[in-house]
Amino acid sequence: MTSATHRFPSGRRASKYSVTPRRAPNGFGFPRRLLLTALVATLGLGSAVAWGDTWPVRVIRAVPLTTEAIAAAHAQSKNACHQVAVGDPMQIADFAGEAVYTVPVKKDGKVTSVKLPFRYSRLGVLTFGMQLQPSDQARLPAVSKSEILDRIASNYISIQVRVQRDAETGAVYLHYQPFAAVGMYQNPGKTDEFQPLMEDSVRDVRSLGLFFPDGSKPSAEAFRTLVAVSKSTVAVDGSSPDDPDPATETEYELIFVRARIDGDDVQLHSFTTGNDRTVLRYLPPYVDPATADDCNVTSTIFFTEYTAAKQSPSAKVNRSTVVNSQANFTMEQLNAFAAEQGWQGDAMANLTATLDAIIDGKIKPATVE
Repeated sequence: MTSATHRFPSGRRASKYSVTPRRAPNGFGFPRRLLLTALVATLGLGSAVAWGDTWPVRVIRAVPLTTEAIAAAHAQSKNACHQVAVGDPMQIADFAGEAVYTVPVKKDGKVTSVKLPFRYSRLGVLTFGMQLQPSDQARLPAVSKSEILDRIASNYISIQVRVQRDAETGAVYLHYQPFAAVGMYQNPGKTDEFQPLMEDSVRDVRSLGLFFPDGSKPSAEAFRTLVAVSKSTVAVDGSSPDDPDPATETEYELIFVRARIDGDDVQLHSFTTGNDRTVLRYLPPYVDPATADDCNVTSTIFFTEYTAAKQSPSAKVNRSTVVNSQANFTMEQLNAFAAEQGWQGDAMANLTATLDAIIDGKIKPATVE
């Protein structure tokens, strides 16, 4: 399991809240103190919003699974990964970061602004590595070949989430937008700069929001499951492994991050779908990888376009992808489990309960390629 431990004041409870969707701030590389803006909406919860009754979150009501639905959700999402600037900490632990949300609220018939202070951690949940097979290495531009290979051998992408704690109530829940950092295999804890190709890749990892189905009641516990989508261009199955120009298709897979709290400890558990969302893979604990083979997801890629006098890669295709998981489950299996529990709807309609059942070992893993 992917986990990290944090502390927050115990014995403090949040009162009933209204959900507050908001658009993320633009830009990359946040300072330790943030000033963000939130848009208040009650989402049909009824009463006017007052100080202390606000959640700065964006929610998703249902998980898209069909290609059409997930492609539309990805295209509509404005919540691509925030890029962690070079030189910033690779992760921020122990709620060492500070943020202040300026939130407009309605009180006594008037709209006013209040400030919601938070402390947060920014923590890794999964890693992406890349490699090139020898035939594709031979096709690289002669002038920039060594630099390209060195970059691929040196760097990985870390997808991260922010776990935030309300300074007033002690409520701990997830920020709805992921982060991305460029890590260095041989220099753990240090961030590197994004190259254009990496920027494009992390822009294609987009949050759909925190899972909050109809009928849910706003609470810290309700905002601890993040749903994101990863989009990539892949070679069509059956293509020759050495074909320099294979047919390609767009692939969408889901990423889930589940935060669980035990006393003062917060644990993060990471999942990704596979095989066109017919499989759910439970990822192992997050660690700084030493090589591409140590990453949660390792793709064998080749480059299809170049810029800068045809020397710098600007587009890529995945020939194949390997996911290092600790357990795999078929969607058919998970739906059968949901039916056995008497839940209304399938496994994805009960996403948080399904993930908790996997974490607690209540579902036997399947043999999945």
